[in-house]
Amino acid sequence: MSSVTTTASARPARPTAAEPVRKDIQALRAIAVGVVILGHLWPHRMPGGRVGVDVFFVISGFLITSHLMRRPPVTWPQLADFWARRIRRLLPAAALVLATSLAAAVLWLPQAMRSRAALEAAAASVYVENWAKVWVEADPVRSAEQASPLQHYWSLSVEEQFYIVWPLLLAATIIIGRRMSKNLVPVVALCVVAVSFLISVYTTASAEAVGYFGTHVRMWELAAGAALAVWVGRGFASEWHAGLRTVVSWAGLAMIAASALFLTFDYPFPGPWAALPVLGAVLVIAADSDATRWGGGRVLGIRPITYLGDISYSLYLWHWPVIVIAPFALGYELDMMHRIGILGLVLVLSVLSREFVEEKLRHQRGIVSTIPRSFAMGVVCIVSVLLLAAGVAVAS
Repeated sequence: MSSVTTTASARPARPTAAEPVRKDIQALRAIAVGVVILGHLWPHRMPGGRVGVDVFFVISGFLITSHLMRRPPVTWPQLADFWARRIRRLLPAAALVLATSLAAAVLWLPQAMRSRAALEAAAASVYVENWAKVWVEADPVRSAEQASPLQHYWSLSVEEQFYIVWPLLLAATIIIGRRMSKNLVPVVALCVVAVSFLISVYTTASAEAVGYFGTHVRMWELAAGAALAVWVGRGFASEWHAGLRTVVSWAGLAMIAASALFLTFDYPFPGPWAALPVLGAVLVIAADSDATRWGGGRVLGIRPITYLGDISYSLYLWHWPVIVIAPFALGYELDMMHRIGILGLVLVLSVLSREFVEEKLRHQRGIVSTIPRSFAMGVVCIVSVLLLAAGVAVAS
């Protein structure tokens, strides 16, 4: 990679024109987070709610790779700019929820759960929560007794690890390909999908915790979205007519719905069964049905649904701590009205954190407008959570 100069690394790359927002992808985000939340609140009615995470992985892989292919990160300043953007976009809200959850844990959770929450907050703050789950040999789908208010950060940890490794792999592939006068990116993306999928199938059957939380066994889901982005950039599906786009989009949505409704805990997951929601998400994104009359993207792309897609990150962050802590704060088990109330509370918290934390810092032109300042803000967020987690652990 090219050498880094002081001036080049001081500021982010010059912004390009705003990338268009696809309503079908925002609707898919809303569906993914909705499936996760409903699955956690009403697990017997939506036993496969966990597949929403798989859909999120595909979306993230697609969007990040689409961005990287438009502006390939082949120098260290470009990589630093990409990571600085990720820090501004993700870390402040994540740190806020971690800190708030720890404070709530001190107020309402029993000692054993406080200690575990402190451990998982520390792991989540540096995005290794998925490996912390493997380390403590947590069962990925079982009882509320084992539930931690921060265990849902495992999927965010997988994504962040992908955001670190994938741009480096992409940059190396592009540089080597240029020297060979070949485009190696599609081949590498498909190889990552194939190898990680095979590892996932094997590991799911042999080691449940690693097979569920391990980065290497989930990488294929993100890489599936990445591979789609690469092939779409090469013109894949560009000639599809409206009728085909409509059919493909609804077929993909049907696969996701079937996964959420019928993939109970009796099915070994992720393993081969994860291919159902992953392929469904790939089909919806590939169909690009915003402009079709009856396509899934057009029908579901109404503002209330796409707004839920806009705040899906905050919804995901807040929903699980509220669900876990609420029974302890109230002093009794949740009934239907309590669960509906939780939905309302999560929505309010998500709107507030989206508007006053995510958006404010994401577009900040002052304190975090440069790459070094963005990284410094990230360090402050991480250290603050680590200190708070240490305090909770000692007090427990």
